[in-house]
Amino acid sequence: VKPDTSAESKSPKNKVQVAIHKWSIHNGRIVYDDKLQKTFIEVRGLTHKGSGDFKQEISDLDISTKVSELTLVYNGITYLNRKSFDADLVLEMNFKENKFTFKDHAFQVGDFKLGFTGFFKLLEHGYQTDISFEVKETSFKNLLSLLPGVYQKDMAGITTKGEFSCAGFIKGDYDATAHKVPTFHIDLNVENASFKYSHLPKAIENINFRLVADNPDGISGHGTFNLKTFHLEIDKKPIHGSIFINRQNGLYVKADIKLKTDLAEIENIYPV
Repeated sequence: VKPDTSAESKSPKNKVQVAIHKWSIHNGRIVYDDKLQKTFIEVRGLTHKGSGDFKQEISDLDISTKVSELTLVYNGITYLNRKSFDADLVLEMNFKENKFTFKDHAFQVGDFKLGFTGFFKLLEHGYQTDISFEVKETSFKNLLSLLPGVYQKDMAGITTKGEFSCAGFIKGDYDATAHKVPTFHIDLNVENASFKYSHLPKAIENINFRLVADNPDGISGHGTFNLKTFHLEIDKKPIHGSIFINRQNGLYVKADIKLKTDLAEIENIYPV
């Protein structure tokens, strides 16, 4: 709301109190395109319902959301491309402190299920967060469902084996004016995995890797990404190595990769 340039009224200000017993959206579409923050979000096939008592300083918001296609692009990188999304949560709303705490909840992107605890607080020039998370499901197939080129309909035609684990946290302040972002830590580990498209003759086998990503100082653009070791085999031919990227002082990259493969084999393992 634009500020009123006229003289302030001397009449007493009444506090607005609202309690919504239920709201809902059916087959909705939402586009958020922020050129300044280089963020693009598109939601298609949105089904949403919720309720909340906004006249209390502290109350619970109960919401359920299903999305048939979710797309998320940040800084030119597509993180989610037409993925399904499902969320049920109870959010404690503290309007006095502008703080929102996650209570009972369940999140799912594609076949990837995620659980987390913590809070989200609005600040004058951004927000503050302290959230820890862990993966609820450990099937390697659930991890594949996050890949941009793999859509929900494709998962039925993919056979996999192996497990993965993922845990981490996001903690601190986001302030666009100070170029400050929350610190984060992510630890992702995949063991003895493989996958194969049912209509193609060959599989990618013996997939093992561990990725650790950190931003310890909260400075935008800083961070380390350490793919400590990775190994996979295509038609019994191994690809093996490690990659380390440090962006705290410029850009430092150290990689050691060994492979011998026939690029024509890609058509036998992945639908080009």
